[in-house]
Amino acid sequence: MDYADLAHRLVAIVGGEPVQLIETLADRLANCCLEDSRVQRVELTVHKPDAPIGLDFDDVEVTVMRERA
Repeated sequence: MDYADLAHRLVAIVGGEPVQLIETLADRLANCCLEDSRVQRVELTVHKPDAPIGLDFDDVEVTVMRERA
């Protein structure tokens, strides 16, 4: 696994087309990981410490798990 290549692809997704939900971003990132046939399962967490919620909080996070069929 070329982790540097994967990191660059993930950064491109994060900096690419904007999304409204961090769930959407997490799904895109997980799917990118699964594009490599050697990856059988991915568990990925996206953090958004500055989410516009209007309440005091430290962090908002979403975790997704994806697996090959």
